[in-house]
Amino acid sequence: MTGPFPPTVPYELPEPIEPAPPPAPEVWGGWATFGFGLVILVVTLIVQVVIGAILLTAYVVAEQVTFTSIDAFWDLFRENAGIILGVSVVANAVIGIGLMYLIIRGRRGLGFWEYLGFRRTSLKVLGLSFVLFAVFFGINALVETYAGGAEDPTIGLDLYDTSRWPVLVWLALCVVGPLYEEIWVRGFMFAGFIRSRLALSGTLVVTSLFWAIQHIQYSWLSIGMIFVFGLALGYIRYRSGSIWPAIIVHAINNTIALALLTAGV
Repeated sequence: MTGPFPPTVPYELPEPIEPAPPPAPEVWGGWATFGFGLVILVVTLIVQVVIGAILLTAYVVAEQVTFTSIDAFWDLFRENAGIILGVSVVANAVIGIGLMYLIIRGRRGLGFWEYLGFRRTSLKVLGLSFVLFAVFFGINALVETYAGGAEDPTIGLDLYDTSRWPVLVWLALCVVGPLYEEIWVRGFMFAGFIRSRLALSGTLVVTSLFWAIQHIQYSWLSIGMIFVFGLALGYIRYRSGSIWPAIIVHAINNTIALALLTAGV
């Protein structure tokens, strides 16, 4: 039967519109990360100089010390090297982490702790980290033995006995120092470089080199071994996806080194 009305056309539903995916979490690029890393380095160096100057000035005023030569000044520094180091490491950690917090806040998507790699890890990964550390520690001992012994890492400074509070040196070198350095190098800088053209291999080399050259007070042999240690820590950071294994291994290494140093080994 036909009528005056045209045939009815079935109503077609429009294609469903998929919601746009959320924006990918952003990190600072490679060059920006490198620049911020240098800024943090310069600021922490200034902090060390300022703290050293303040502590030495306070000691000079309190003890009414007079300098007759530059050697007398260095003698005063050696007598207070431990406390200067301890206070400087703690102050640098507070200031450096504060700067990284402000820098990371300038990007969107990732929270501060997630940006730095504070994620859960497994016992399997921790076990692998300890094995790599044991291998490195053994190789380092062999290299130092066949090289005639490594140069004293304290450059003649008795950091332990000049700290006034020995617990400060243990806290600074075995807890605060490793935590801060890993957050800085294999947390903040690793996150920026790994997503750049450097990729994994370039990131491992650059972060390890950046970390090694900060230890210029050591011998060239020791700096080279620190570079190799940095490669191992960076690989651990990559394989685990977390910064925790690198922090733990770094802290164990420093604790063993300080224990051997205080024992006179």
